[in-house]
Amino acid sequence: MHRFLQPNILIYLLLFTLIFRLNTVAQNHELYDDITYISGVILSDELKSHENNPYTWINTIYIKTLQHKKGDIGETLFLLTFATLQFRTMPLELPLIGDTVHMPLPRPTDSLFFKRNNAIPQKFPYHFFTSKNEKDKYSHFFGNAFLAFNVRIFNLSKFMGIFVEYFEDAFKVEGAVDSKDLSVNQLGEVFGVLLRDNPDLMPSEILESLEFIFSLKF
Repeated sequence: MHRFLQPNILIYLLLFTLIFRLNTVAQNHELYDDITYISGVILSDELKSHENNPYTWINTIYIKTLQHKKGDIGETLFLLTFATLQFRTMPLELPLIGDTVHMPLPRPTDSLFFKRNNAIPQKFPYHFFTSKNEKDKYSHFFGNAFLAFNVRIFNLSKFMGIFVEYFEDAFKVEGAVDSKDLSVNQLGEVFGVLLRDNPDLMPSEILESLEFIFSLKF
């Protein structure tokens, strides 16, 4: 069976958020303009100079986006989720009917989309990951950080994750979530929770701290 790029169940939660956020034409244009702007930042010489140091890269793109969104952490995490996505559509096989629908996701123009994706570092800043290409892990990290940062009621983010897994089964989304996806989801969740009380926290700080903890042999 043909396998699509792995559209994590996280995207469902973010799409639900989009439904409520993009209730005006102005908001819709703002998101696309923001994604285009951050895509350009990813292609900048400054970001390219950090492509071999993913820890510096992820901090820099986070800071640049935070400045662009005037210090709004929630908006920054939301924007970075879509600005680092590696796919343009989410394929859904509808139950009963059997047809596959390709739901378009927010993105810049096709040419900018491909250039941006090529410019995102292949390595994710977490030494336990050794795959040759981990570009997709950035959107996992920021997306889960966004949900954890914004959802504070009885750990609703985990509840929604369980709910969406059932939704995913019903609609037969193709592409599996591997163990690394789940690990990055948890890393992003920790980052988002800690940002609530420490708004100056950088992504690399949580990634390096957890690396150290997990490397200890008890």
